[in-house]
Amino acid sequence: MNRKIVARTSALMIIFCVACAIFAVRLFGLQIINRKKYAPVESDVLFTRIETVEAQRGSLCDRNGKVLVRNEYSYDLVVDYYSLPYEVEEENAALLDMYYLTVEHGYEPILIENFPLTGTYPNMVYAEGEEAAAIREAIIDRYGRRDSIDAPALAKYLANRYDLIDLDGNLKVAPEEVLIIMKLRWSLIADDFYNNGSYTLARDIDLGLITVVNESEMAGARVALNSERVYVYPGYASHLLGQVGKIYAEDWEEYKAKGYSMDALVGISGCEKIFEDSLRGIDGEKVVEYDSNGVIINEYIKTEPIAGRDVWLTIDIDLQIAAEDGLRDNLDYVHEKATGNLTGEDATAAALTMVQVDTGQVLAMASYPTYDLTTYNEDYDALKSAEVSPLVNRAINGVYAPGSTFKVGVSIAALGEGIIAPDTLIHTTGKYTYFSSYQPRCWLYTSTGRSHGSINVSEALRVSCNCFYYEVGRRLGIDKLNEYCRLFGLGEDTGFELGGELGILAGPAYRNTYGLAEWQETDTIVASIGQSENLFSPLQINMYIAAVANGGTRYAATLFYAEKDFGADESAVSAAEPKVLSTFKFHPYHHSVILDAMEEMVDTSATAAAMFRKVPVKVGGKSGTAQVGTTKSENALFVAVAPADDPEIAAVCVIEQGHAGTYSSYAISEVFEAYYGVD
Repeated sequence: MNRKIVARTSALMIIFCVACAIFAVRLFGLQIINRKKYAPVESDVLFTRIETVEAQRGSLCDRNGKVLVRNEYSYDLVVDYYSLPYEVEEENAALLDMYYLTVEHGYEPILIENFPLTGTYPNMVYAEGEEAAAIREAIIDRYGRRDSIDAPALAKYLANRYDLIDLDGNLKVAPEEVLIIMKLRWSLIADDFYNNGSYTLARDIDLGLITVVNESEMAGARVALNSERVYVYPGYASHLLGQVGKIYAEDWEEYKAKGYSMDALVGISGCEKIFEDSLRGIDGEKVVEYDSNGVIINEYIKTEPIAGRDVWLTIDIDLQIAAEDGLRDNLDYVHEKATGNLTGEDATAAALTMVQVDTGQVLAMASYPTYDLTTYNEDYDALKSAEVSPLVNRAINGVYAPGSTFKVGVSIAALGEGIIAPDTLIHTTGKYTYFSSYQPRCWLYTSTGRSHGSINVSEALRVSCNCFYYEVGRRLGIDKLNEYCRLFGLGEDTGFELGGELGILAGPAYRNTYGLAEWQETDTIVASIGQSENLFSPLQINMYIAAVANGGTRYAATLFYAEKDFGADESAVSAAEPKVLSTFKFHPYHHSVILDAMEEMVDTSATAAAMFRKVPVKVGGKSGTAQVGTTKSENALFVAVAPADDPEIAAVCVIEQGHAGTYSSYAISEVFEAYYGVD
C-alpha cells in the first residue's frame, strides 16, 4: 500500500517537473529569444518628451471685421536634439545629411553669418570684419582658451573637439565638409540648441522636402509647424498694431506667473501687447515617444490647444489708409504752397486723429513719417537713426501748442461762466492795452494795421481775433479757464489703451511744480490764445473738440471695439460700451452758437472751403498756428467736425512747420471724403 502511494507520488512529481521545464523553456523563448517579436509596443519606447502645441493666436481686425493682422502657417526643417545620435561622429554624419538634403531641395541652410574661419582644412584663414572677430573671441572663450591662437591652430582645435580627425590627424570627413560642420555646430551653440532642443535649418519648406523627412526617419531631422504674423495692409496702422516677439527679460516673471514658457512669442508693442490676454489662446501639449535609436515612433495630443480670440479695433482700415495717405499728400501740399523762407518749406512731420464724438472710438490715427511692420527688423537701424523719427507716434506722443484751436474752449468757458453772452460785443483796436507792461497785438493788426472792431464771440471765433480772447481770458482768470480745460481733457489722461503724453496745461500749478517764474496776469492772456506753456497731443485736442461737438461729454479714447471667439459668427459682435471721463455744463443755445461759428469759419475761409467742397455735409472747423521759435515755420493745426449742425465725427490734424492752419485741413478733408463715401 505504501509502495503504491510512493510510486504515484513519484510519478506526479516527475510530471510536474517536466511541465515546469516545458514552461520554463517556453518562457525563455518568449522573453529572451523572441523578445522583439512578442514584446508590447511600449517596450520599444526609450523615453518620452512633452512638447508645447502653440495655440492659434487671434487676429486683429478693424471695426468691420476686415482682418489687419493674421497668422500664416508654414513648415520648417528643424534639427531635433532628442533624436540626434549620441556619438559625436554619428551626430556629424546626421547634421551633414540634413545639410545636403536641404541644399538638394533648393533651400539655403540657415547657418551663422560671419563665421571667423574660411577656406579648406587645414589651410584655413581668419575671415575679416568686426563681427567675425567677435565670434572668433566667443569661440575661443567658450572653450576656455586664453592664449593667442592663429587660424590653422583654431581650425585644428575645433576639428579635434568636433571629432573630425582621428588620433593620427587624418580627416574623418571630406576637407570641404569641415567648415560646414563647424558652422553647423557653432550655429547650434549660438542659438542655445542644447537648452532649446531644436534649431531651424530651413524655413517654409515645400511638400517634397516634408515628405522626404517624414518618410526617411532621418536621425535628428523633424518637420515643425511654424506660425508668423502677417500684416494684411503693409505699411498702414504700423504705430497701432505692434509686433510679437520673445519675452523681454524684465517681463519674464510676469509672464511666468501667467503660465508662459520662456520661449513663447508675445505681444511686445502696440495692440499686440495691450490685447495679449485676449489674443494669446491657451497652448496644448503633445507627447513624443522615441525608441533607443532616437527615432520618433509615436506622437499624440495630450491636451488640445484653445485658440485665442479675435480682437476688433475701432479703426476703419479704409479711413486709416485715407488718413496716412492724406498726411503724406498734405506735406506735399504745404511744400507746394511755400513761397519763401519759413513758409512751410521745412515741414517734415504730421499727425491726424479722428473719433466718433458720442463714443470716443478712434476711427483713424496716423503719424508721419511712418514705417512698414513687414520690414521693421531689416529697416530698424535706418529708422532709429532717422533725423525725423518714424518710430514716434506723434498722434499720442507728440505735444504741440494748440494755437487758436484753443479759442473754441475759451469761448465755451466764457459763455458757461456768464463772462459773456452770445451777443456781447467787445471792442478791439488791434492792440490790447489793458496792461501797461505787456500790450500784445492781434494778427490782423500786425499784418494790415487794422482791427476787428466791436465783435461778438461768433465773429471772434470765425476770424480768430486775438484781442477778443485776451480780454475774455483776463475776465475768466487762469483758475476758471483751467477748470474747463481739465474738463475738456487738456493735460489729462485720455484713457487711450496705447497711452500717450499728458502734455502741459499752462498755469500757476505747472510753474510751481517745476520752479519756474511766478505766474502773472499777463501770462493768462497769452494762455487764452493757446500759447504760453500749453502743449497737448493731437489726441487730447481731438477728444476736447469731440466733447464740444457732442455738447459736453468727454469720453475715453479707445481702440477696443469687440472680441470674437475663434469660429464664432460675426453677427454676434457688438461694440463695447463707451466710458465717460467728465462732463461740463453746456447750454444747448451756446452749443449751437459755437457749432455755427465753426461752420462759418470753414465757409468763409477760401482754403478751408475749397478743401471740404466734396464732402456732402456741412463741416465746422477751426484753424490754428503756433510759433516754435525763430528758425522754423509755425506749426499748423486744424480741427473739424461733421455734420456741422449735429456732429458725429471730429478730427484734428497737426503739420509740424506747416505755416498756415488751414493748410492742415487737407488731410482731414481726405478722411472725411472717405467716411462719406466720396469717390
